[in-house]
Amino acid sequence: MGTTATQQPRTCCRIKLDRFIAIMTGTQVLRALWEIWGCFDNEWPPLINVLILPTIYISCTLAILLTVVSVCATWSVYKAHMRSLNIYWWIYYALTVLAFLNSCVNMSIMCLGKGRFIAGCLDSESIQVSAEHCRDCQVMLPTCTRAWESATVWAAVGAMVTLTINIIFAYALYRVKSTRRTAPASIPQHRSHAPPSYHSASRTVNKTSMDEEGFQVIELK
Repeated sequence: MGTTATQQPRTCCRIKLDRFIAIMTGTQVLRALWEIWGCFDNEWPPLINVLILPTIYISCTLAILLTVVSVCATWSVYKAHMRSLNIYWWIYYALTVLAFLNSCVNMSIMCLGKGRFIAGCLDSESIQVSAEHCRDCQVMLPTCTRAWESATVWAAVGAMVTLTINIIFAYALYRVKSTRRTAPASIPQHRSHAPPSYHSASRTVNKTSMDEEGFQVIELK
């Protein structure tokens, strides 16, 4: 009875963890769709778009790969294929590291390319930086600066959200790996503590004698 009571919370926790992994997989799919949409709906200024566009394509590719791996890992969790789950976990971990490095490169280009962003923003508004249009330039400069700040903040928030999703999903897979790996070893084995029944082969000593009438009498001891 005690073992059954301890196994029920463990099974309930395992079911909740499986559902959580399935929900996180759905989040991965939405994130991949968001990255794909960001590749096509690109409104970066031309001067900085040349530098930042490769990181956007890499981010989109990594998001698709992470989604595929997460779907395969979720299938392995529900099918209890621990060997394939271990492989998918390492692949997901490597892709998470690559996505983090790509986000760092993206943010570095955004921060270091502030001048190119603002210059491209001014060019996109058809404003010539000259003495006669200096007044218009001074008017549009704060607008382009705010556009750069907004784009940088959104890029930072997107990178943080992506990294958080990847870490949570990787940790959930690690929990499944660790719990199901130690589950067979943690289940106590029922051993009968009844003392072994030693059947002593008591030897019967047969004592044969003869009675007075000549009949044979056998005494069993």
